[in-house]
Amino acid sequence: MISAGPWRATEVEDLLAKTVRPSARLSALRLAEWFAGNWWRLVWEPRSDSRSWRASHGMNNVGYGYVWPSLSFSSDWQSIHIRSRPTTRWEAEPIRYLSHFDFSVSIGDFVDSIDDFIDGTITRLFHVQNGVSQLSMLWDEVREERRDPGISELRILESCIGYDPDEVPDYHIECVVAQLLAFSRREYKLRAIRIHFGVFQDFNSTVAQRNAMLTS
Repeated sequence: MISAGPWRATEVEDLLAKTVRPSARLSALRLAEWFAGNWWRLVWEPRSDSRSWRASHGMNNVGYGYVWPSLSFSSDWQSIHIRSRPTTRWEAEPIRYLSHFDFSVSIGDFVDSIDDFIDGTITRLFHVQNGVSQLSMLWDEVREERRDPGISELRILESCIGYDPDEVPDYHIECVVAQLLAFSRREYKLRAIRIHFGVFQDFNSTVAQRNAMLTS
């Protein structure tokens, strides 16, 4: 069951059994991979109407043959706003999600919940597969980036302007740097970064590092 505060996002109407139940059969592995792969953008990117935003913030895009709830996550750099909407009744799909709510949680609480879910999924996979999984390798990479203040800052700023890690196109460097500088001047943005990471390195040096990485 997927929940947000007092709300159940997985409450479904079973169209075949003609019943309502609090949960749906979904894949913890695929959801954990989606959370890990989109971690930076989920935590730091504000709401947008772009296709890229919907793919990285809308749980109904997890895929792999499962019917996922219409649940999305957007950031204002201090809180995560969780939005759930009922899904449309389709003949080809055996269930329809019923939840309709808007709920906000602090970034810290959101991160703790996602971390616990991914860590728990990795632990179960380790016992089943008797070894390291693709999910654990992906999650180790994200964790390592989060421990490095310089890389963390870069990832936050990339996310704020709608890019996946290291996906800023070379031809777009100057424009992106200008946007990053604009974001960096917003006092509440700096405060959110300081609260979350306890550090904010010199931004000019960070931009120089990013420029060097993309042009090397």
